[in-house]
Amino acid sequence: GGSYRFLFEVLRRGRSVAEIAALTGARAAVVEGYVRAYEAGRAKGATPPSDDASPAAVCARLGACDAR
Repeated sequence: GGSYRFLFEVLRRGRSVAEIAALTGARAAVVEGYVRAYEAGRAKGATPPSDDASPAAVCARLGACDAR
């Protein structure tokens, strides 16, 4: 949970995927996937409740929350 929040906080501050990868130690491809899921969640808005705790699902829900 916390690592996703950190990732998206630095994204909101204008950091690039490469910068986020360097800050978090995650591979750039992984960060790109998280960002894609987050942006899809923002575009979609509200999402139904789900037990899915996969990284993509969590990132999409965070994006949906930011869309509010």
